[in-house]
Amino acid sequence: MDAKLPFSGTVKEYSLKSYLFDENGKEILDYKYTWKYNSDHKISEIFHYDSNNELSNISYYTYDDDQNLLGVVVETVEGNRKQNLIYEYKDNKLSQLTDNSMDFQIITKFDDRGNPLEKQNLADQDSMFSTTKYINLYDQNGRLVEKHTVFPSGDSNWVEKYEYNNEGLLIREERNKHKAVSVIKYSYNDRGDLILSEYDPGESNSETLKKDIVYNENNDIVEIKEYRKGWCYQNFNEEFGLTGVSRYSYVR
Repeated sequence: MDAKLPFSGTVKEYSLKSYLFDENGKEILDYKYTWKYNSDHKISEIFHYDSNNELSNISYYTYDDDQNLLGVVVETVEGNRKQNLIYEYKDNKLSQLTDNSMDFQIITKFDDRGNPLEKQNLADQDSMFSTTKYINLYDQNGRLVEKHTVFPSGDSNWVEKYEYNNEGLLIREERNKHKAVSVIKYSYNDRGDLILSEYDPGESNSETLKKDIVYNENNDIVEIKEYRKGWCYQNFNEEFGLTGVSRYSYVR
């Protein structure tokens, strides 16, 4: 269930500009990201720009000789560290992720398929770890089909179920939290890109997100227009309305 990249082949870098719309339908920049890649086609840096198109954060990526991700450091433009992620491996498979962010620490342990098994949260140096555990169930193709969450209190009433199509794409997600059941259905185009998400929380405030995707001659995504209907930004819309647009550019 990893996010699908917007481009085909390889790139040296690519950028995303995301826009919202004001009351008059005018585009307003929401944020911008630029991803840069190293010679091994791995992400080396990510630059985050705010709604004024000013650089706010930079993420730096490091790898071992097998090109396993070792760490990610997020810093502000002033050089202040915001986040430090440390990755550990066993037999070239991710086994643990330590998140040192500001004044807390989160340690996540993974199973051999890369899904979380346990998450330990330390709020500060004087606190005890609170531990959340996960029970993961897989089908015969190794796909995650059910996840049970067990909280530090012992509460285990959160269950998530997943269904896939013949191409292995997620098409249905069911979340059962204290007997409150919500369902999200996903649809894709013939390129395997997500174009429709239908969210039903089991109540009246359902929402549907539709995407119109434009590609270039290299089959790279260059634009995504997002339309929503149902409950959106505290308003109910019976018809799809344009709520945002994202544009991509590439350097090869």
